[in-house]
Amino acid sequence: MKSNRITIYSIVAGIVLGILGGPVFILIPWALVSLVVGYFSKTQKEMLVNGFVFGFFASFFFMFKGYAGVDPVITKSPFFAALGGFGGVCGLVLAFIGSLVKKIVKK
Repeated sequence: MKSNRITIYSIVAGIVLGILGGPVFILIPWALVSLVVGYFSKTQKEMLVNGFVFGFFASFFFMFKGYAGVDPVITKSPFFAALGGFGGVCGLVLAFIGSLVKKIVKK
C-alpha cells in the first residue's frame, strides 16, 4: 500500500509542478522531487516506475498548460505525450540517482 502512495504522490507532484512550471528554474524543483522519489522508493522497480511517472506528468502538464496554439489542444496531445516520455526518462534517471544516494547514506 505504501508503494501505491509514493506513486500517487509522484503523479500529484508532477501535475502540480508541471502546471506551476515557468522559466527554466522550474527544472531545479523537478530534479529535487525526482531525487526524493528515488530515495523513498522501496524497490528498484518502484523507483523506476515512480521516477518515470513523475517526470512524465510534470512534462506533459507543463506543455499542456503552456499551449497557446490555434489548433485544439487534443490534437497536440500525442506530441505532448512523446515529450512527456522524454521527461519520464529524465525523472527515471534522477530517481535512480536518488536511490544510489540512499544506498550511500545507509552505509
